[in-house]
Amino acid sequence: MPVTPRGAGLQAFNALPRDEARAWLAGCLAVPRWVDEVADGRPYGDLRALQDRASASAAQLSEHELASALVRHPRIGEAASEAHDAEHSLREQSGVDPAGTELALRLAAGNRAYEERFDRVFLIRASGRSASEILAELDRRLSNDEATERGETLSQLREIAMLRLESVVSGRSAGRPCRRRDDERMMGATSVRQEQVMAPSLAREVTVNGRSRALDPLGANTTALTWLREQGLTGAKEGCAEGECGACSVLLARPDDSDGTRWTAINSCLVPMAALDGQELVTSEGLGRPGALHPVQEEMAIRGGSQCGYCTPGFVCSMAAEFYRRGRVADHADPEHADPGHAEHGPNGFDLHALSGNLCRCTGYRPIRDAAYALGLPGDGDPLAVRRDLAPPPPARTRLAAADGEFIRPATLREATGLLAEHPDAVLVAGSTDWGVDVNIRGARAAFSLAIDRLAELRTLELGSDWVEIGGALSLSEVESRLEGRVPLLAQLFPQFGSRLIRNGATVGGNLGTASPIGDLAPALLALEATVVLASSDGEREVPLEGYFTGYRQTLRAPGELIRAVRVPLPLARLTAFHKVAKRRFDDISSVAVAYAVDVTDGIVTRARIGLGGVAATPLRATTTERALEQRPWALATVREAAAVLRAEGTPIDDHRASAAYRTAMLGQSLLKLHAEGGLEQEEVGV
Repeated sequence: MPVTPRGAGLQAFNALPRDEARAWLAGCLAVPRWVDEVADGRPYGDLRALQDRASASAAQLSEHELASALVRHPRIGEAASEAHDAEHSLREQSGVDPAGTELALRLAAGNRAYEERFDRVFLIRASGRSASEILAELDRRLSNDEATERGETLSQLREIAMLRLESVVSGRSAGRPCRRRDDERMMGATSVRQEQVMAPSLAREVTVNGRSRALDPLGANTTALTWLREQGLTGAKEGCAEGECGACSVLLARPDDSDGTRWTAINSCLVPMAALDGQELVTSEGLGRPGALHPVQEEMAIRGGSQCGYCTPGFVCSMAAEFYRRGRVADHADPEHADPGHAEHGPNGFDLHALSGNLCRCTGYRPIRDAAYALGLPGDGDPLAVRRDLAPPPPARTRLAAADGEFIRPATLREATGLLAEHPDAVLVAGSTDWGVDVNIRGARAAFSLAIDRLAELRTLELGSDWVEIGGALSLSEVESRLEGRVPLLAQLFPQFGSRLIRNGATVGGNLGTASPIGDLAPALLALEATVVLASSDGEREVPLEGYFTGYRQTLRAPGELIRAVRVPLPLARLTAFHKVAKRRFDDISSVAVAYAVDVTDGIVTRARIGLGGVAATPLRATTTERALEQRPWALATVREAAAVLRAEGTPIDDHRASAAYRTAMLGQSLLKLHAEGGLEQEEVGV
């Protein structure tokens, strides 16, 4: 739910649910221990009691804890190419109204000098100070030594936190989390809010490696990789431009399942940079530096995990995402003790699927695996580990008009469908794992892009008595995590779908919306007899997935509609399986995909549902084979007859992935494999 109490004041703050109160407080001072202590001290009888508790808690914080809260903000005037831009930037970022553009540029230059010297942004409580006074204070503090200046910075951070806290109950920030007011000016420290809350203004900036960077100028179709490299962050590289090699991997702060942050690896070559407006990124440069390597970088270096080095930054970022994964339990960090029976999981709990989207062209996989299995757990005070306890930045309400097109992120489903009604040809942007390829390889450009990946109405997962509803904007990794194996057929599918990097971006709605005949999700959902919930400005309608695909990359979805959710009916079949035939086990496109959902009672097939991909212009149900199985014994003779029928389903073609004859053969073999391997001892009939 949005962090918005009904009314302002201490009473409203006391009445907030704990998670929402924590989100407010994290915007005041992003230190988990302080946030928890102040939130748990409620209810407060008056403002003084709240201030006393907050001050006492802040006084007990270590220097390291306070330093971890210093999320850097843009340098004043950093986006300015002209004096006018610098003046506007100064007003927007600090609330300071300079006497003239010359003063604005002097402040910008001073802030850059400060950052170069102290490796952080100048932080000051500027209440009651003029721009000239702030500049004088900046000049004075530039002469401090590191220890003195660090102390002054942390003292300023405490003061600003107390002012922000007062705004919670003063009524001056009604309905908002703790955040900067005109009389609480600062240069540094952004607020952290819950995912569900849409940022109320156009951020047009992104936090990269702890520093906020302006996004202007920015093209509507510019990829994150292109933008990062233009900023001089060249660790991420373009290897394939299709999301298959992982050389472009970076870390993105995404919401986890407990109101915290999950560091998620994504392919920066596919995502529009505009989609990351207001978000928080970490590149390989931000993890460590020469002389102070991150544990992942250090293990890669020690164990020879880098050869030519081209792919190494991408491997490091993907490995770091797994390094910070909650729940990863380390027994010991000795790769020599890896269990050969669990080749994809190390003794330290490291899941090698985290690296399935990273390709090493030097074939140096063994030392890379050794480095992964040698990792321990994040140390105490690791800033990225500490950051996990706070919510990621909310999506910004972005509206970008550029020469190459327009990019808009609406705040609600209603707003989105309204815009879609006005622009029926808009490109819907979620994970961009398909559209990004068109941009990179085919030179496609969207005149109007509509970002729907953070719409709360599209990010639900509900477990009902009659069905499971999966939000269309949930990534496949999120669905996998939230379902926790409750739908066994999908649990079998997920590890075989692309790679972890792709699944971190690819969404349920996007995979069905592209209507690709080789998409892996459709066959599984066809076998599960799923329905698709379509939303428009006129309301919703629900259609069976079996009738959703009407032709090659064509569907029943009308102009102005989007996929809000997918529903899987209950109970589930007892015997399910997903068979994928491809040239690689992981990170590859299917030549053939077959999904089964079969019920057998007293040795008789009572129901059979089979979904197929890669053998026709659309995903389809193998209805003739289903009829050949139903009401017959689940015996080898029956299966052999049905396998012959299955070979004739679809209209497979010859292409660079497989011949039609090979696809036909694989269909028949798949059913024989199901019978040989598919015992019925697992009765999964509900969730």
